[in-house]
Amino acid sequence: YDSFNWAFLALFRLMTQDYWENLFQLTLRSAGKTYMVFFVLVIFLGSFYLINLILAVVAMAYAEQNEATMQEAIEKEKEFQEM
Repeated sequence: YDSFNWAFLALFRLMTQDYWENLFQLTLRSAGKTYMVFFVLVIFLGSFYLINLILAVVAMAYAEQNEATMQEAIEKEKEFQEM
């Protein structure tokens, strides 16, 4: 990797699994088989952690939205009953 920016972009590609096979082949040719451990760790730990984190954020946002909708429905029902 020539600079920090390219290394960071390559790591992001690995974590999102976007065409990571090409990056793996290039690294394998230039550095050898010892870097396979890095790829395995980043793919299994990094990308799955990232996916779980995104799913958790989406689930929390859905739960908050659902709770707000239920609260609004309860308030409207109370207003309707007071009429």
